[in-house]
Amino acid sequence: MNPERQKLLSKINKLLALSSSECSIPEAESAAAKAYELQLRFNVEHSELQQEEFIRQDDDSFIPHDPSFPHVARILTKYFYVRVVRNTVEDKDNSFATASLSFMGEPHNVEIAIYMGTFLTRTFNATWIKESRSGLRLKKSYQHDFYNAMAEAIMDRLSALREKVLEPGLVLSTSVPGLNSFVKTHYPSLRSIQRTGHADAAARAAGSAAGASVRLQRAATHSAGNGGRLIT
Repeated sequence: MNPERQKLLSKINKLLALSSSECSIPEAESAAAKAYELQLRFNVEHSELQQEEFIRQDDDSFIPHDPSFPHVARILTKYFYVRVVRNTVEDKDNSFATASLSFMGEPHNVEIAIYMGTFLTRTFNATWIKESRSGLRLKKSYQHDFYNAMAEAIMDRLSALREKVLEPGLVLSTSVPGLNSFVKTHYPSLRSIQRTGHADAAARAAGSAAGASVRLQRAATHSAGNGGRLIT
């Protein structure tokens, strides 16, 4: 590795360390944003940076069987360098269920993902409450189609935010070497549930409009730590 590249990687690692330290929130956010900007500008692969140990952190503040979970998890996995798994435990007569989400990844990414997961879950649910009060008689599948289109619109916006700071001809790596193996040690057999069928056009139109109106940048830069550095 040439000295200039080594110097660049060292600078990025120091910025990332600062963003995860106990410094002030503005200073942490500034360091995180600068580190991400350098990664994009010089096409720095995640594997080139000094990697931290992966962690698994469970959060039980999420609602059991929340229908927004698959959509929120898809966004977090694609844009925040983590894997998210829902754990649901029901009692014997299925009358009560407890749930938690397991966030797995590097510590600073897990911290950001939990913050964004909470923000997105609240946003999805609040938006659905507003939509369900429209007075229309909505089919059971409407909510899924609404959420699916909303998630796609949010991901389109996150991709556009990345493109703004990515120099022409460069490609950003979104994979984290070793993370899949770490996930398998905790969850040897994961089950995914996919829905098939014809999507409701009205639900998709309403969901797309809702996703396009979410204020991502403002929300992502008001966490207690270094939230937002992966998208702004």
